[in-house]
Amino acid sequence: MNSIVKSSAVAFLCCTGLVAQTQPGDSASTQPGQRNVTVQSPLTFREKYGLALTRSFEPAELARIALGAGFDQLRNYPEEWGQGWDAFGVRMASGFGQHLIKEQIEAGVWAIDHEDPRHRRSGLHGIWPRTRYAVTHTFVARRDDGGQMPAYSRLIGDYGAGFISRDWFPSRFHTVQQGFDAGSISLAIDVGMNVLREFAPHRLVH
Repeated sequence: MNSIVKSSAVAFLCCTGLVAQTQPGDSASTQPGQRNVTVQSPLTFREKYGLALTRSFEPAELARIALGAGFDQLRNYPEEWGQGWDAFGVRMASGFGQHLIKEQIEAGVWAIDHEDPRHRRSGLHGIWPRTRYAVTHTFVARRDDGGQMPAYSRLIGDYGAGFISRDWFPSRFHTVQQGFDAGSISLAIDVGMNVLREFAPHRLVH
């Protein structure tokens, strides 16, 4: 798990360097082969919070939570929760609870640092360029004014929810390391979900 934390930190620092090269207020992308991105009107806090609620029940996220609960059921994790449908329900509730808390935290950060949380596809062609864009933009966010910035909301949301969620786990999970591990796993999952959003049909992503 320590390697996940280190990898996440390195990726964040690298992407922060990329953001530093972007001039504030840029209204269109100038990357070769990428379509121009028109700056949209900033969302109000109510609209941002509504988006967070929508993402809390996004079909792809609910499917991911169900798959995660099934995997934990197979490996009996945590073993204190046991087996059977009741135990599966507890694991589902745990996964959804962590996801819901994460979205609530992110909405609060969006309001403070003026991140624009709307998902934007790359407009690129080819699997590798689009995948690279999706991975990079897990750690890079667009500002309300059209510029770019580090995705503070994602980091705070992932790790905040990771620590909070350990509270309803068995007592042996109530450690700082377990909180970091949970946050790092959530961040890694976000990378995969961002790639999915880049390639999935428009109606499935927000």
